[in-house]
Amino acid sequence: MTSVYELLCRAHADEITNGRNLNPDVVERIQNDKFHEWFQAHVSAIFCIYYTRITTFSCNRILNIQIKKLEKEIGIHNIEKDIRLLARGPVNAAKRYCAFNSRGYHFRPKRLDKETQNSGVMVTAKTSSYASAHDANPVLRDVTYYGRVIDIVELNYSGQFSVVLFKCEWVNVFSETGMKKDKYGYTLVNFSHLIHKGEKIEHEPFIFPNQANQVFYVEDELNPGWSVVMKLPKPRDIYDLGNLEWEAQTENEPFHVSQLGEILKRNNNEQHWVRTNIEGTIVDANNASSNEE
Repeated sequence: MTSVYELLCRAHADEITNGRNLNPDVVERIQNDKFHEWFQAHVSAIFCIYYTRITTFSCNRILNIQIKKLEKEIGIHNIEKDIRLLARGPVNAAKRYCAFNSRGYHFRPKRLDKETQNSGVMVTAKTSSYASAHDANPVLRDVTYYGRVIDIVELNYSGQFSVVLFKCEWVNVFSETGMKKDKYGYTLVNFSHLIHKGEKIEHEPFIFPNQANQVFYVEDELNPGWSVVMKLPKPRDIYDLGNLEWEAQTENEPFHVSQLGEILKRNNNEQHWVRTNIEGTIVDANNASSNEE
C-alpha cells in the first residue's frame, strides 16, 4: 500500500518534471531543496482552510459530520494523522534542554561547555555534489559534517507527539578554508567558516539526536584557528558482543501427560527409597489403625 508521503513526493516530482525527461538525480536534488516549501504551500494551505472552516461549528455531533464532509470535498480524508499534525506545525512554546543523552552519548550546548566539552557533533548524510560549476549531473554520496551543538529544543505537535532537535553550527566541509587534512592524516576544522547558518529556508542547521555522533575538538597550536577532530571509539555503556549465535536448547518432541506414569515408574526402579545407614523402626499396621480409631 502506497503511503501518503510517497503520494506527495510523486505529486511534487510531477510538478518538477512537468512532462520533461529529467535526470532522476536532478529531480531528487530539487526535491531535497524545495520539497519543504512545496509541502508548506500546498498541504498547509489546505489545512489552514480546513481548520478555519470547522471552527464555525459548535455542536460536536454536527462537527464530526461536517469534518468528514469537508475532508471528502477537499480530498484529504485519506491523509494520515501525523501528516496533518506536521502540516499544522508545532505549538508556539518549546522546551529547551541543557543536556541530552542519545545512543550512549552525552550532549550539551556549546554555551555550557566549561571544563568539559560535550558539544562536538559529527553526522554523515547523503548529499548531492557536482564535479564542477558547469556539471549538470550531480552525484549522490556520503558526506561527513562536523559541527557543535548550540541549542537543544523539543517541539510539541498538538500534544500528540514531540520531536527533539539539535541546532548546530556546521563547518564548511566543502572548502579547504573550513576543513583539511594534515600530513599525519588528522582532520582539522575551522569554525570561522560555517555553512547552513539558518539564514535561508533551505539551510539545515537541525539534526535528530539519533543521527549525531560525538567528537571532540583539540586546538592545534601550530595552526591558529584550527582544531583537530578526535573521534570517540564507541559510545559509553555500549558493548560489542560480536556476531555470536545463540543456540536455544529446547525440547522439540511433543510430551503427553499419559507418559508421566511410565516415566515415574522407570525412575522409581532406579532409585532406592530406604535408608540403609541407620537402624529401622518396625511399625505394626494393625495397632496403628486401631489407635487412629
